[in-house]
Amino acid sequence: MPGWLGLLLNTSAFVSLCALAMCLGAERIMTGQRLSIGSPLHALVVGSTLVEYNIHHLVNAPGRNRPNWIAGMIGVVLCCIALPGLNWRVLAGTAVLGACSLAYSTPLLPFKYKQRLKDFGLIKIHVLTGVWVAVTTVLPALYWNTPLERYWLELIIRALLIFPLCIAFDIRDIESDTQSGIHTLPVVIGLNNAYRAVGFTLLAYWLWAVIRCVYRQDPKEIVVYFISGIAAALAIRYAKKFPESGIAYLLLIDGVMLVYGALQYWV
Repeated sequence: MPGWLGLLLNTSAFVSLCALAMCLGAERIMTGQRLSIGSPLHALVVGSTLVEYNIHHLVNAPGRNRPNWIAGMIGVVLCCIALPGLNWRVLAGTAVLGACSLAYSTPLLPFKYKQRLKDFGLIKIHVLTGVWVAVTTVLPALYWNTPLERYWLELIIRALLIFPLCIAFDIRDIESDTQSGIHTLPVVIGLNNAYRAVGFTLLAYWLWAVIRCVYRQDPKEIVVYFISGIAAALAIRYAKKFPESGIAYLLLIDGVMLVYGALQYWV
């Protein structure tokens, strides 16, 4: 892996771009416009993603990690820059999501053996999916004062896309989670059934995508959902074939969200 690509992936700069793309896609739907990059909301989404992912790395993989410290500080600066331009609804939503994200990866819970949300295996995947959907869909709705009930189908579709990506990461960690006593979905139902769950969820994603296109009377949107679903299936298939590949997860599987957001923005 080239040094620049490793830096981009390991500091979570790439996954921050994925979050930004998903946010831009949501704004395209909500406002009907292709908005320029650089709003306080965009700074918040990129900055908070950098902060959370790099805190997770620093807490769970201590050692020589100067790039993660730098990326995390850049995230803090972006969040501080964004704050004056955000309404109280976005600030309140960010506070709740920030608390969930911190509790997910850092030992904050008052329990003896399980002090992180990720230690509760079956809760972990739902929290991660929910936070991603909320950051990239609910926060834009709050920022633009858009009634979220108009976009309930989009919330379901995004959850159905992100959920199998999270299953793939749990499959990657199945051995370490088993040793740590973390009962994630693949640990509970087994590896083969976990891959079946990925397939069923992607089928449900395509089904809801068709329903959404009919509901919105906009058949061209099916291109977004079809290509993104294919990208997810191919990325997870590649990761299954090459499970030791860092690119498979941090670039290809995370990159599905970049594909989805970019297509929504342009189609």
